[in-house]
Amino acid sequence: MINRVKLIVLAGLLAPGLATAASYVDIPLASVRDHAFTKDGYLLITAGNSLKQYDLAACELSTLFDASSQLYGVEVSGDENRVVVASRGVEQGSIRFLHTWRYQWRGYYPWSYLPAFGEDGSYMPAFTPGGQLLIGGTYAGSGWTPLREFDLAAGTSVTRASVRQNSMLATGAESSIIGIAESNISSGPVRAYNTRSGSIQATFNTGWFMFELAINPGGSRFVAPSYTGAFVLDLGGGSFTEVARLGQHASHGPLSSVFSPDSTKLITANWSFSLPAERGVRILDAQTLQTLTIIDNYPFSWSGNSALGPGRLTLSRDGNWLAVTIANGVRVYDVGQELNGQSVGGCANRQIDTQIQLAPAGPQPGPADFDSYGRPISATD
Repeated sequence: MINRVKLIVLAGLLAPGLATAASYVDIPLASVRDHAFTKDGYLLITAGNSLKQYDLAACELSTLFDASSQLYGVEVSGDENRVVVASRGVEQGSIRFLHTWRYQWRGYYPWSYLPAFGEDGSYMPAFTPGGQLLIGGTYAGSGWTPLREFDLAAGTSVTRASVRQNSMLATGAESSIIGIAESNISSGPVRAYNTRSGSIQATFNTGWFMFELAINPGGSRFVAPSYTGAFVLDLGGGSFTEVARLGQHASHGPLSSVFSPDSTKLITANWSFSLPAERGVRILDAQTLQTLTIIDNYPFSWSGNSALGPGRLTLSRDGNWLAVTIANGVRVYDVGQELNGQSVGGCANRQIDTQIQLAPAGPQPGPADFDSYGRPISATD
């Protein structure tokens, strides 16, 4: 029997005893898509066609480079030497991603390759434990794109699978598993890709549209948000088992989540149509799924099954810094105390009163604006 955990209902009930919000700093920035931390104290941000860098010690935002097309996912390699940025667009008959060396900022090096039918860009990169790059694509319309693996040192590539456009990739930092949440298809497959065999190891069809995905460092637990709540899936013996559901259909639930480096905690960014106490950023026990701490009560809205928007979470590899996309910017929290027992401070010096329920700025969509699968009505007419 599935244990369906009502995540944000619990958070709302326990709020008076959990109001220990982390300090934060807001980075005003339009058209944010993704972000990734580096171990030397920077946050990389894709915004429009630019790659930005925020210095967490100097509190300064700078532009590393401007590209000729819209940028999407950004990923830093495990050895911190390489940065890859996905890019949408076809130029001179080719699509590409942008590659640069972390400690030799001199612009970027476009890595071009021929698109498959309908493919019109790259979407989300993920590095394997061996340093290879896995990347999916965008599509002009609705369709499948190759899941390619690139050897950046050898300059070669191979197609490993076929996945839906805008599929989300998430890495298990201490395992050979990369998670895949296939977007824009109602069967909602979540897959475990094994980097050792170069193949799909397991698939779980949720029956709902997927968009974001989290995987714990050991590659044994996945969290996949949807309009009917976030699926908590355990991977073992070559198959998935659903062990819990976080949230409530067409009411509230996680938009995105990340695991702590030691796998003991799960951080979620939660939305709700009409229940302010159900919104915000929280830390859960990763096994019991009980709320431990309320970080923020930011009023996130339902995403319409879209990734890389408000609610997108990333965590630094040491567990000291957390970033979440908000309206017109990125909010960065010092979560060193919550995850490691010691605050890092720096630029994150503002406090949040989680006892005050925040109202979203301006008109917000409601249930009538979405179909039963959570898709915007205007997009399904």
